[in-house]
Amino acid sequence: ALGYYENIPIGTSAADTIVSVDNTLGEVKIFDNNMSPVTEGNVSTGYYVQLIIDGNLADVIQIVIEGDCSPDSALNIVDYTLIRLHILNISYLEGIFLESADVNDDGNIDIIDYTLVRLHILEINSLY
Repeated sequence: ALGYYENIPIGTSAADTIVSVDNTLGEVKIFDNNMSPVTEGNVSTGYYVQLIIDGNLADVIQIVIEGDCSPDSALNIVDYTLIRLHILNISYLEGIFLESADVNDDGNIDIIDYTLVRLHILEINSLY
């Protein structure tokens, strides 16, 4: 299983993400969900951070942005709705997107996570 790179705020650029990786061993690259290189724009949940040492892939971790349950580099009504549908057992988040929905990191996707995302969207209380 891949490790996660968490605590990245929504709106963080690919360039800032690369700089934030404490690395003196090799080159850091970011790839989107389709494994296309990302050099511009913001990162999203599900993107990959790769460490390349001497031309060889040394490690890969996946980005988790709290509340960003859809790979769109935004925290909006889409994410809020996906969390709601998951809680109501209408549709289910899986993998990295399930991890992203657990906004308060208690191991459960519930009304608390839903409410925290809603308050963030309404600009009442920021997640970051």
